Amino acid sequence: MQGPLVPVAAHSEDYTRVKGWFQMKWCPGKGSTPSVQAIFKVTSCKIDQNFQLRLAQVSKRSGWYFHGTSVRCNLLHTRHACQDTQCAVCNISRSGFDMSRVQTNIEFQRFGAGIYLAPNSSKCHDYTQGQHGVRAMLFCQVAEGQKYPTTRGDETLSKPPHGFDSVYGKKGFELNYDEIVVYRSDSVRPEYVVVYDKDGDQKIAT
Repeated sequence: MQGPLVPVAAHSEDYTRVKGWFQMKWCPGKGSTPSVQAIFKVTSCKIDQNFQLRLAQVSKRSGWYFHGTSVRCNLLHTRHACQDTQCAVCNISRSGFDMSRVQTNIEFQRFGAGIYLAPNSSKCHDYTQGQHGVRAMLFCQVAEGQKYPTTRGDETLSKPPHGFDSVYGKKGFELNYDEIVVYRSDSVRPEYVVVYDKDGDQKIAT
């Protein structure tokens, strides 16, 4: 049976598109653009079905964003998702995001307990933790719906303000980069895993 991660051929349109977006969205101020080592397609009927239901609820308004996370396995070597419960990229690829874990690894969350993503891959790099010399980042479709724009944080949030489906932090005042936050696991469909080489294994942000 096919697992949740399927290698994308290096010369395919999908690979070129996702790699290009990852590199284009890397800000110059964050150092040299990383070398992409592999891209995997996430395949999960359950995640897809839940996402489509949520997307219909928010008038089909969606966007594409990155999410930095940790990898514990040697994904480049095995070429498939592992069973380690601490390997976030494999667990998210298999089961989707888990709202019960949103505050387990990052102490400060500017917009409360939610799932954080950003249009810039370089921002999300700060929230990755690598293994075997590489890191992994998710490229996701987000059912963003009606976005609540703000430049000021609110750590008490557990859902968007009334009448909105997501919170969109805009660069300026408190934020150096744009970011989006959703508060439901079915609002995010992880589509690709980008495995890349930069900064070794250490955790960066806390």
